[in-house]
Amino acid sequence: QVQVISAKEQDLKDAQRRHLDQLAEANVACMALRSDCEALQAQKSDLEKQLEVRDGDVEALREESRQTVQSLKQSLKSAEESEHRQKQLFQELERHAEEQVQAISAKAQALKDAQRRHLDQLA
Repeated sequence: QVQVISAKEQDLKDAQRRHLDQLAEANVACMALRSDCEALQAQKSDLEKQLEVRDGDVEALREESRQTVQSLKQSLKSAEESEHRQKQLFQELERHAEEQVQAISAKAQALKDAQRRHLDQLA
C-alpha cells in the first residue's frame, strides 16, 4: 500500500511537473504573442502617421490645384478683357483714320477747286 501511495504521489508529481512545463510553454508563447502584438501596434501607428502625412499632401495638392485653376481663370479673364480693349482701340483707330482720309480728301478737293478757280481767273 505504501508503494501504491508512493507511486500515486510520483504520478501526481509528474503530472504537476508536466502541467508546470505546459504553463511555462504557454507563458513563453503568450510573451511572444504580446511582443508580436506590440510590434503590430507600432506598425499600425506608423502607417496611420504615414496616412495622415499623405492626406496632408493630397489636401495640399488639392489646394495648389484650386489656386492654379483660379489663377488660370483670372489670367484668361484678363486676356479676354485685354483683347476686348484692343478691338475697341483698333476700331477707334480705324474710325479716326477714315475721318482723316475724308478730311484730306475734302482738303484736296477744295485745293483742286481753288486751283481751277484760280486758273479760270487767270484765263
